[in-house]
This record gives sequence, C-alpha cells and structure tokens, in this order.
Amino acid sequence: MAIRENPSLPNRHTAYIAKSGGGKSQALKQNKAIPRTGARVLLWDPNRDHKKHSTLFPSNDVAGFNKAVVKAMKSGKGFRLGYIGENGDYDAFDNMFCRLVWECLDGQIPLYILIEELAGVQKSPGVAPPVLQTISNQSRKYGGIMHWTTQKPTEVSKTVISATENFWIGNPGKFSTKAMEDYLAKAAECPNGAADLKALKPLQFYRSDSEKSELVTLKYKNI
Repeated sequence: MAIRENPSLPNRHTAYIAKSGGGKSQALKQNKAIPRTGARVLLWDPNRDHKKHSTLFPSNDVAGFNKAVVKAMKSGKGFRLGYIGENGDYDAFDNMFCRLVWECLDGQIPLYILIEELAGVQKSPGVAPPVLQTISNQSRKYGGIMHWTTQKPTEVSKTVISATENFWIGNPGKFSTKAMEDYLAKAAECPNGAADLKALKPLQFYRSDSEKSELVTLKYKNI
C-alpha cells in the first residue's frame, strides 16, 4: 500500500478537457510538469497515445504488466509503463490499474498517473469507484500526481473533478451540458464565459491553476 505519507505535498492533479480532436493528448505529452526521463510513470492508455516513449502492455497481459511494474519499483529507477486498457472495462481499471497505482505510491518519490479518456471507465458521474476515489482524495500526500484526459467531462466522476487543481480546457464540443460549460468557463476565468471556450480551435487551451489562467496555443509534435 501507499507509504511515507507527506501531507505537505501540493495538489498537482491535472485535467485535460476538449472535444475529440481538440489536442488533449498533445497537451498532456507537451506539459513540462511531467518529466520526460527519470520519473515514475504509470499509464492507462486505451488508444496507445504514448507508445513512442513508453512500454505498453495489451489488455490480455495483466500478469506481464504487474510483473514489469514490480520489477521497475524494485529497481529504484524511473520508468514509463502503461496498460492498453479497454473503454468499459471498469473492473480492470479500478481493481487492477488503480489498485496497482496505490501499491506504488511513496510520499518521498513522485508517481505520475496518466489516464487517457477517463470517462471511458466511469460508470456514472457520481461517486468514483472505491480505489479511484482513494487515489483522487489521498494520493496527493503519497506523491501521486494524476493527469487525466476526457472529451466527455459530464461523464467523469464528481469525486475526480473536485480533487483536480489544474486544468487545460479546450473546446468542449456539442456533447457538453450548459452546466458543465459554465463550470469550465469559470475554472478557465473566460472573460465571455462559455462562448470563449466554444471559439477555441484544436490545440488551443485555457491553462488554469490556483493562481492564474492563460490562453495557450500548442503546435503539434510527433511525441
């Protein structure tokens, strides 16, 4: 289980929200807050977005993924290991991936938890499933740093959203609700509300944290 609690650690959980094709994975991969080398990184990557710099295990190789993570943790070195989970496989996400994340947490060493399309493994937008709930609410003090993407924020658990401190907010698209658009516009501190979000082009985001919000335009990179 998680060890060496450090309550002084800041909340660095980060969300990347935009419609399909908005550039969420690009924003995640270009975020300099995630070290390129030397860090401990675990990924849930159903679309193989991170195959270039990570070792990914297919959804039929749970044993191989677990074995690789245990070996990497024992080595004391950095690693980037991912599982090609399937959307809708709620059990594998919460009871395998999230549970493994919890076992790897150490308040003295950061662990970056990258989850692509979180809505795909959420049964409802209410309370998160048990282990994800624990990670959302408690991993911060054990060095856990969640980075999650979604094109359907209305389907992501309120537990996760309320525990998230930082946002990259793009165009939410036509499937978002007015209530969610208003929430995102407020988080992004948009001068003209949700209209500013709807005007964003692919790879444009309002990057928001507890101190400020700024509009950023990324360039596509083959990373």
